[in-house]
Amino acid sequence: MNKTKTGEVVLLAVTGIDGRVIHFDNGPIESKAASETGCLGMPLWACSWCFGDSESAIAVREAIATAAAKGSANAEAKYSLRNEPPLALRLQFRLLEIGSSPTVVIVGFHGVDCGTGEGVHEAADRLLYGASHDLQDPLRMILIYAQLLQRRYGDQLDEEGRRVLGFVIDGARRMNDLIRSLLTYARLEANQPGALSQRNGQVSSAAAFEEALSNLRMLIEENNAEVIISDLPVVLGQHWETVLVFQNLLSNAIKYSKPTERPRIAVHAGRDGGFWKFSISDRGVGFPPQQAHEVFELFTRLHSHASGTGLGLSICKRIVERRGGKIWAESRPGDGSVFYFTLPAADMSTSYEAGQK
Repeated sequence: MNKTKTGEVVLLAVTGIDGRVIHFDNGPIESKAASETGCLGMPLWACSWCFGDSESAIAVREAIATAAAKGSANAEAKYSLRNEPPLALRLQFRLLEIGSSPTVVIVGFHGVDCGTGEGVHEAADRLLYGASHDLQDPLRMILIYAQLLQRRYGDQLDEEGRRVLGFVIDGARRMNDLIRSLLTYARLEANQPGALSQRNGQVSSAAAFEEALSNLRMLIEENNAEVIISDLPVVLGQHWETVLVFQNLLSNAIKYSKPTERPRIAVHAGRDGGFWKFSISDRGVGFPPQQAHEVFELFTRLHSHASGTGLGLSICKRIVERRGGKIWAESRPGDGSVFYFTLPAADMSTSYEAGQK
């Protein structure tokens, strides 16, 4: 007998925009599919052991097409079980574009209204963490053997061969950075905005900022960047998460600096009710004001020349909102950017001796 609970994720799939299955997870229930490989490469709606009736198949096909065109869609379908009547599912479809390979993520919930978004974070975590973790070992092997090939046989390759091998190694390193960022993002529990974890404690944002500076020391020195710091307070949260916020914002401020000017970043904090409001400003290339929301979305990079995974600001947003704070940006092309975020204040505050690093 089916024992799924209301709100439980019972299906997780990833398809191309053509609907062909790339990843399939049955979840906790026993469907008619013998294994996840049973429908790989097939259009999801054509997997009769998943969606056996024509109405469900049509609903899934149309929802994938809508998500591919508009970014999201919802649908209802009957999910076939091995020895029981079909299970009614609410399906949520989201378009996720990674480079030139757009995909559609499908999450199926038992008895949940898709419009509420209930359980979506849990499903996204499961997909991101599982896929990223599974990719680590094969990618590590690719990088190790490519580097071994370069060391042992690099001098025997012609110029074109060395160039292609260099592309392989560089691509593997970039993918490794992306996987690490995905794992970091997925490890952040999906607490509702405004909810404070019991593990929160008092965090010296001064100490967190110092650690972020230390982690970025090479980038700062290579770009001769100037970082001006005002007094920084004690906040509620977790130390490592606060370091990540500062580190990602500082790194972006340096990477998106004007090539003809020395990067200059100013960091300030001021009390705002029960929160501390932080600002990190730069004199970089900036971006159009209408893209201020977009910069916090997954895999977003507004300037193709800069390195990175497109996950840094998404990680910042998730950390800040989990602490009940907000994060936003103000910018204009050529005039630099200011990133603001708020974190809850601790009962006692301390200051960080103002100065320059």
